[in-house]
Amino acid sequence: MEETMATTIKRISILGPESTGKTTLARQLAEYYQTVWVPEFARQFLEQKGERYRYRYEDLEIIAKGQLKLEQEIEKKANQYLFCDTDFIVLKIWSSYVFGKVSPYILELVEKHRCDYYLLTNNDVKWEPDPLRESTGTA
Repeated sequence: MEETMATTIKRISILGPESTGKTTLARQLAEYYQTVWVPEFARQFLEQKGERYRYRYEDLEIIAKGQLKLEQEIEKKANQYLFCDTDFIVLKIWSSYVFGKVSPYILELVEKHRCDYYLLTNNDVKWEPDPLRESTGTA
């Protein structure tokens, strides 16, 4: 794994359940701090595949590589902070939960990828249906 992120930039990853405002929060924080934010590559990947596509175990490593590349590209434009709409630990959790295993590459990213702070969201905002999401919004 290649780690090229500048150590002067503080990386803040936003984690939480689906539909809890992570994207909105990342965007608003970046605007407030006059910097950039990194969207979730998995969303781009799934949008490209189409609504009916269901990801496979092999896709998670592709998504991880895409997320890392996206972060590295956007980080070049960052001003003191880089807000990330996700983190590699999410891929580890999903992979373990859905497939019962995690690729060594994702495990390495979780171990070695630098994140300075985590913001955790909760499911206390109104559910917004989204065909790309796994959940239905019901408990």
